[in-house]
Amino acid sequence: MNARYFILLLFFFICPVIRTEALFFENSQTLVARLAEYGFENIRVSSRQDNTVAIYYENRLYRNELFAAGIVAALLNELLEDERRVACVPCRRALPICELEFDLRDYRRFLAGSDAAPEGADIVRVRSLARSAPSAAKNRSFGKLDITLYPAFSVHLGNYDDRFKMFFALMPVLSTTLWRGAALYVEASIPLYNDVNYHYYRFKDYPQLSKAALSQMVRLPFDLMTSVTFGAFNPNRWGVGGEVIKHFWQRHLAVGYSMEYTGFLLYYASEWNYSSMRTTTSKLYATYYADFLDCQFGLSYNRYLMQDSGPLFEFSRNFRDTSVGFFFGSTELDKFGGIMLRFPFSPQKRSMPRSIRVTMPGYYDYSYRATNVIYTQHAPIQTGISVYTGTKLTYLYQNLTPNYVTNNIQVFRQAHQYVAQESNSKAEDENLFNISRTKN
Repeated sequence: MNARYFILLLFFFICPVIRTEALFFENSQTLVARLAEYGFENIRVSSRQDNTVAIYYENRLYRNELFAAGIVAALLNELLEDERRVACVPCRRALPICELEFDLRDYRRFLAGSDAAPEGADIVRVRSLARSAPSAAKNRSFGKLDITLYPAFSVHLGNYDDRFKMFFALMPVLSTTLWRGAALYVEASIPLYNDVNYHYYRFKDYPQLSKAALSQMVRLPFDLMTSVTFGAFNPNRWGVGGEVIKHFWQRHLAVGYSMEYTGFLLYYASEWNYSSMRTTTSKLYATYYADFLDCQFGLSYNRYLMQDSGPLFEFSRNFRDTSVGFFFGSTELDKFGGIMLRFPFSPQKRSMPRSIRVTMPGYYDYSYRATNVIYTQHAPIQTGISVYTGTKLTYLYQNLTPNYVTNNIQVFRQAHQYVAQESNSKAEDENLFNISRTKN
């Protein structure tokens, strides 16, 4: 096949068809301005033939994605008089992730607290994407630099003569969206306290680069999301990684596969130590999002850095902005397990996106892992260690899964109250300004 025709065919399959959709209600431009005022980026408002208004937006301001969707719904509720169907479409790197669909009539009855108002999943339905996003966008996020200050710590339990070791570090991450779907990020590690063994390459007494990568995400037909990442990864690797994920059963089941092809990379004793890319790691996984108890079940089969492989089971339960869980895995070399904890680390609303912004992470993820090997060997834990490229597609859907939306729908009421309070506060400020100007 001629190379030119092959490239055109590949482009046709990878790039979704973009339909031109006209703005369909009089206040659409006002809505775009209001969304930008509330910190949303990559904004698009379009009409659909089924009498639905679709609002595409990217949130880098509010910690909780469902709360951000509630703000979008509240702003639309102010500007749209008739009762239409609405599709809020949250985006990442200007790529649509899913659709949160609801009817304004049910939404307004829900806000009023009517006894006849539907509750739970009947208010907001999490859907796969009906179509691609329009190309034109307002208040773009491309080129804006975020400096996110992540804390990091590790606790090590040893033998009788060396029971307890701790490691604390500050990990600043520089990240920016270059174009649609593409991101560049650089992460450093600055140790603050370290009594972990010096030969443990993951923890050093001097600042070092821990990640530097270029990542490209692409939406494929059939609601597939893919990513390709190239650069330096954790722990002390360099190479290329890729991942693909698809949802089934009305987005209650996610099935995915990731693979990395890497070599060793470490700057130590004033020189670079590296090897060619020759190690393959991989993960085949499935995650079920259960409405009952708002929990997730995960099962995966992994191939790790030491080329050991085996299954891994994970379970976690959500408590609004916090989740707790546990995991257990085994390979031909070892058995290991531990606990996972995710909790909010920044206020509900962070600083507004700008050209350069210094901020804190919305959430902090921590896991404690125990293994049999650590009690019989003095070397650090190596079995069951994966390569982390910095791009994990399952993170895109946090707080946007059907079980989370069903069990936390009250967040929409809180978002509406927040918008009402902001509007009242702004009106009071304008009145005070007009009174002061009149007196002068």
